[in-house]
Amino acid sequence: MIVGALAAIIGAALLIGGAALVWAHGTQRDADGYYTSRSRTFATATYALTADVDLGKAPGERGWTIGHPVGTVRITATAPAGAAPLFVGIAPTADVDR
Repeated sequence: MIVGALAAIIGAALLIGGAALVWAHGTQRDADGYYTSRSRTFATATYALTADVDLGKAPGERGWTIGHPVGTVRITATAPAGAAPLFVGIAPTADVDR
């Protein structure tokens, strides 16, 4: 009886978590299928600006993320009206510092 009750509690928790994920997958994505986080504004008086973005560990590295990515990250940037064209580059911190 106790084992059955524990199994039912674990099963209910997994069911609730799975239902939340299905709901998010079905209702919280944009038209292109991406989940969206909050927007951030960056500004600088120089020609270059860097910002740290933590996307987790790279595939194969040890950490809390899995070895193979299950999604794609999309970063968008918009220059102010009347500004010069904008270039966005993404690189590991060591490469940017070099």
